[in-house]
Amino acid sequence: MTDNTKTHAGPTWSAEAQTLYPTLKWQLKRAGCFNAAPGQTLRDIGLVLAAYALGFVLLLSVSGLPGHALAFFMLTLASFHAGTIVHEAGHGIVLGDRRLATIFGHIFLTFLTGMSYDEFLYKHRRHHSHCNEKKIVPQGRTGIFSLREEVIENRYGATRRPGALRALFNRYQAFLIWILLPLKGFAIKLDGVRFALKHPKKAGMYGLFMLFHIVLWFGVPASVLGPWQALVNYALLTGLGGLYIGSIFLLNHFATHIIQPDQRPHYFEQQMVATRNLGSSRLDNFLLGGFNHHIEHHL
Repeated sequence: MTDNTKTHAGPTWSAEAQTLYPTLKWQLKRAGCFNAAPGQTLRDIGLVLAAYALGFVLLLSVSGLPGHALAFFMLTLASFHAGTIVHEAGHGIVLGDRRLATIFGHIFLTFLTGMSYDEFLYKHRRHHSHCNEKKIVPQGRTGIFSLREEVIENRYGATRRPGALRALFNRYQAFLIWILLPLKGFAIKLDGVRFALKHPKKAGMYGLFMLFHIVLWFGVPASVLGPWQALVNYALLTGLGGLYIGSIFLLNHFATHIIQPDQRPHYFEQQMVATRNLGSSRLDNFLLGGFNHHIEHHL
């Protein structure tokens, strides 16, 4: 298997992509792969809402570790699959009307999960257009972690050495990143708040559905379980969501080829080398929500 993790080396771009990509799109369109599937979408929406509601009720009504574990499992899966439905809506598949798609996105993402639909849409469009581009999407810089060796070299230079704590993270980050991934859930939600503050004119709908989310997860549980237990439950669910989403993103994109500023691949080739697939079993489809076919998704 060819190692594409080093950014100074990579695939040779081919002129054939200019004709291969439109031909492939035409063949897929002719086969009906881009046709809307309203029946499947309605089924998925019903399952997500049912699982979310049941998990929420279980969390408020049952006691003991098994009941709470089942509730968190259902809520984490339901929240993730709500995100996959919103993802399809963001691509214009679920609803053709942009205004309705925005309301739909805020219901299933902002209200149900506390993650901003507006911020998701902004980042996701850049992600598809500039996947793994070093200049646009600096994936090697993620705070305490350095996801590429060159980032460590550029950050400290040849003579300067990192501090003891950062050196520890750099050395053991392959293990620590999985331990700290739950923080990703909190980071995504904070990014949504920051995005709203930067774009206050567009934040009205986000603020409304975020208020509903706060009432759902702090008003109702606090009246039943008490404020402290409500806060703990919300923190656990956010952490589990971060672990789930972060793990999938890591597996889909990291250690794939980084597009250098001087490289100009065709869109077809860029998506092929910057993403990876993760399996095609029914279990893969269920757990990964279709993102296991990530190359096809990007194309």
